[in-house]
Order: sequence, then C-alpha cells, then structure tokens
Amino acid sequence: MNYSEIKPLPVALAALVVCVILFFAYKMGQLSDSRFYLVASKDGVVQKIDKHTGQTWGFKNGIEIKPRILVELPGNDLSLIHGRAGYDREFTSLALSAEPQPERFKSTFSGTLYNGSEWQVAKIEVRISNVPKLEEPGKPWDREFRTDVFIDAKANGTFSVDTIEGHRHKADSWQVVRAWGYETQN
Repeated sequence: MNYSEIKPLPVALAALVVCVILFFAYKMGQLSDSRFYLVASKDGVVQKIDKHTGQTWGFKNGIEIKPRILVELPGNDLSLIHGRAGYDREFTSLALSAEPQPERFKSTFSGTLYNGSEWQVAKIEVRISNVPKLEEPGKPWDREFRTDVFIDAKANGTFSVDTIEGHRHKADSWQVVRAWGYETQN
C-alpha cells in the first residue's frame, strides 16, 4: 500500500466518527443503572452510591433521608455548653497490705457537660491548662484535645481525653473552645 495515496480528510472523518460513537457509548454507560450500587445497613437504611462521583443518598422505607453535615457551632451556641471536669482519681488498696495505698491520679481528664443549645453536639475541642503538683517535677502547659461525644440538645453528656501525664499535674483551668454538631429540627 502506498501511504501517499491515503487521503487525510476521510481518515480524519473516520476517526471522528469512532470517537463520537465511543463518547456516546461511555455516556450511556454512565447514565444506566449500573452507575449506582446499593448498600443495606442493619438499621434498615439503604445507601445508594454513585460509582463515578461517590455521592451517597440514604433511603428508609422508600423515603430519602436528608444527609446531615457536621458543622461548627456558632459562638453564641458554644457558650451554652458548660459543665464540670477534672482528672479521674483512682483509689487503690491492696487486701494483703497492712498499710493503705496512697491516692494516685490517672491521666484521663473527663467531665460532664450540659448542652443548652439547640444543636446535637458530636465533637468538642477542650483546652486544658495544667500546672505541676508541688511534689512532682514538670512544666505548666496549655493543650487542646478533640474528642467525639454525643450530647443531644438540652441534655447532659460526658467526655474524656487522655492527657498522658495527668498523674503529675492538676488542671488549673479548662474550657470547651470549639464544638461541632448537627442543628436539630424545631
């Protein structure tokens, strides 16, 4: 075959036709039901997942469940979250020991919070200011810890974080500095 006899215009048109056919075949595959797959959960919710975008829809009893998006609480609602907290104390006594064992401190800082807002709180960030105890060496520190919680609107809930070295420190002050949750339906 002599390549100088091949006309470029018909070859280009043939290539264009093939590309158009492949494009439409691809789009038809995207629009078909094979684009999605379903996943059932134990609580009866069915998730419909788009294979191409990853977008997910939830359905229960044939009704679409609106997705809930975790949002940071505004400052005025954050100020409605308050409570009591401190390092957990552990008292031990050995049955075989004649002497009582001294009080020891764990490194878990925990507390109870009241959520006075209209939000369901799912995560908090707590700032703890620690100072060393007189009998223990160490430097004062301020640290922030995030932890998952579940506190309904107008309800109490608990939280705890491990500060690693709480047994050598005492909490000078603490506060909830950020919170994330879901706005409840009124």
